[in-house]
Amino acid sequence: MNVSVFDFHCDTALALLDSIDSHRLGRADNARYALLRSQALDKNFIDITNDSLISIAVDYYTHSRHHHYKMLSHYYHGRILYNARDYARSIVALLKAEKVAIDNESHFYLGLIYRTFSYIYGDIYYNDGEVEFAQKSYEAFSKTDFSAHTDYALLEFAQSLYNDKDFNKCDSIITRIIESKTLPNDEHLSYL
Repeated sequence: MNVSVFDFHCDTALALLDSIDSHRLGRADNARYALLRSQALDKNFIDITNDSLISIAVDYYTHSRHHHYKMLSHYYHGRILYNARDYARSIVALLKAEKVAIDNESHFYLGLIYRTFSYIYGDIYYNDGEVEFAQKSYEAFSKTDFSAHTDYALLEFAQSLYNDKDFNKCDSIITRIIESKTLPNDEHLSYL
């Protein structure tokens, strides 16, 4: 699992990346810059819809041996296309990211990829797909040490069941979340 200080200080990372003149970078460094900047924007909840920056990384890493960067470039490309509501192209990018993540047993990123699939299916009111991928997201995060991601994935799974009108299963999961008290200080869960 490649988690860095970047993942915890994304606002600082974005400010640092914004100070770099990317026009002076070589091809490999420019691809890495494009990937990092796209990642920093996403982690700072800046939902860009133009894929021109991430396309630099996708073009470079698609035929690269840097499997982790290949997966990330396809994943963030899928996220940006999701933001643009270009769901068909987003699914294609996410499928490419999923393949690399499966090959490398990157359960954390599979959780993120499946979460985005679930969001897409929720947006287009395809409840079966939303439920399926919310459950897959939860199962993938369950194989990691990231308990907060796992807990929220379980909550999103419950939400998808509610959207699908499977109230009994939803209620069962919500009761499990409340009784487990795994997120005791979470303001969203205080309403349950």
